[in-house]
Amino acid sequence: MSARGAPAWALLVVCAAVLWLGPLGSGLTLDETITGWVVSGDIASVFGRALRYQGQSPLYFLIVRLVVAGLGRGEAALRAPSVLAMALTAFLVFRIARRLWDAEIGFLATAVFVATPEIAFLAGDARPYALGVFATAAATLALLHWLDSGRTATGIVYAILAALVLYAHYLFATTLLVHAVHVIARRRSGAAVPGAFGMAIVTFVLGILCVPLVPQVLSLYGRSATLEFSLRPTWADLAVALVPSVAAFPLIGAFVLAIAGRLAWLRVPPAPRGGQASGALVLGWHVVPRLALFAVSESLFRVFVPRYHANALPGLALLLGWALSALPTRRARLAAAVVLLVASTVANTSHRHHNNDWRLTAAWIREGIAQVRSADAAATPVLVDTGLVEAWQSEWVLDRGERHDYLLSPLACYPIPGDVTLLPRGITPATRGYLEDIATRVEARERFLLVTAWDAYPPLWTWFEGRMSARGFRSRIVAHTGLNWVVAFERAR
Repeated sequence: MSARGAPAWALLVVCAAVLWLGPLGSGLTLDETITGWVVSGDIASVFGRALRYQGQSPLYFLIVRLVVAGLGRGEAALRAPSVLAMALTAFLVFRIARRLWDAEIGFLATAVFVATPEIAFLAGDARPYALGVFATAAATLALLHWLDSGRTATGIVYAILAALVLYAHYLFATTLLVHAVHVIARRRSGAAVPGAFGMAIVTFVLGILCVPLVPQVLSLYGRSATLEFSLRPTWADLAVALVPSVAAFPLIGAFVLAIAGRLAWLRVPPAPRGGQASGALVLGWHVVPRLALFAVSESLFRVFVPRYHANALPGLALLLGWALSALPTRRARLAAAVVLLVASTVANTSHRHHNNDWRLTAAWIREGIAQVRSADAAATPVLVDTGLVEAWQSEWVLDRGERHDYLLSPLACYPIPGDVTLLPRGITPATRGYLEDIATRVEARERFLLVTAWDAYPPLWTWFEGRMSARGFRSRIVAHTGLNWVVAFERAR
């Protein structure tokens, strides 16, 4: 866009800052406290913990470890790499759109990218997904450069960036399917592509770079059943993923124009450079990762979770940016982007990253303990179910080593007083005896706290309610912080 579009770019930067920076200092979510726990040791322990407990390579956690070494271990420092990665991705979305169309559609696509709620969430999330989205965009831009130039050196740069996608998150490997679709479409269209020798070299380099990932990937596959936490996706879930909330503005606008009989005002959006092959890249970038994970969830294990197909979000931005270019005048297109940015900023601005806020939960636990006005208040039993899926396995809960510390990651970030006991995620034949032992121990006390992470009707709360009511205890809610319940059990007087 020309200099006349500078105010629009300034607005875009302001909206990005408001959406992405506002929640940086809020309390960490459960998954983010895992990042805090992983990076709390030296480099060797970070590497080992990431390999043993995370579904990604250690790369992201090593980056965060270096950042917190300079900025401290606060929430903003833990989230800083994600903010930077998403800002770089926004720039790459503009570059890709400008390469495929022009600078105007580049601005429209970047505006959609910034306005997408999922992007705002991942930008402030101390997890590796923003790094993966950045690697996806960088690898895609490198792919376009390589295919156009045919230079093997450029292809090797692509291979390095494509490997970075997998090092960021293994499930983002669907990015390579998108690239394969584009190469096939480009070959069928008769456009020039690198020769067999160049393709072989790039493929070999990519394979060599990915070899170190194989042992961990095989390990994760072997225990995939114990890591599942989502339900089997439905076709409605797929439809929502393919037509997310940010697409509502262009769709509603088209509907209003149709009702008003003004569809004639629309123009045919410009075709991308590269024709159908480039169109296949943009559409495939939005669709293929989601379809692939949906198929995997139907046949192997359930991984159809929005953050696991976040690598498709730049494709959505490009697609909707191109759709907005159908408006007839430059002023109308600019106005549509501005309205989208402002509406998204007003609707999604928050100073709280997520309602699963463990800093707030820890504060309420301390408040619950402070209500005990006796000398042994600090020894009040605190029974904690943090909500980690591994806690369904009794051997993890009964372990008193590193796995025990991992399951209590939130309390490593937000320490609490009291006599803390780890609880299993639920009640199974393997954990019932353990729960009975805990109940026998705390029934000798006048009061104890239960912390459990469930949306509604927590089974552990129900179990302790039935078990302890016969011993003269009554329960009351100290706090419900979103996903976490803090419940006080007190002996009736």
